[in-house]
Amino acid sequence: MEEFDDTSSRVPEPAAKNKYLIFLCILTFIGSGFSALNYLFAPIYKKTIPAMGDVYAQMGDAAMQENMEKIMEYTMQVADWKFIIAGLTYVLAVVGAAFMLKMKPIGFHLYVISQLLTFACMNFLIKGPYTMHVIDVLFCACFVIFYYLQMKNVLTTQKSEDD
Repeated sequence: MEEFDDTSSRVPEPAAKNKYLIFLCILTFIGSGFSALNYLFAPIYKKTIPAMGDVYAQMGDAAMQENMEKIMEYTMQVADWKFIIAGLTYVLAVVGAAFMLKMKPIGFHLYVISQLLTFACMNFLIKGPYTMHVIDVLFCACFVIFYYLQMKNVLTTQKSEDD
């Protein structure tokens, strides 16, 4: 009788999904998903901005009304295609998170690219009150770092399988 050696025929198992990675992906689905919808539908809801101004005027808070009027004026001047491009950068972030949830390293790269494109879009294309500030950039950087730390073993596993 031959003995069966089980160790030589084992296929390396993919890294198990980490609960922190799942948590980060859920936060990305919520945040980037909401932002994607917001920017993709901006050309539609821009038409309701005058009515929103009336509501803020009735609320009675003069400082809030003044700030909202500035934002609403600026929003009316931004071309629709710029909002659509911003929305697509957030869609790319959601797609990247979905790939990361499936433990695909390409998801991390798509997510990083989406964050860079979002920064460029907000700061160089749309500008004004939509500009990303230091705290926004730090928040994005934290997510990239957290994703990297969670995906690091998946990335190294993929690299060792390619050898």
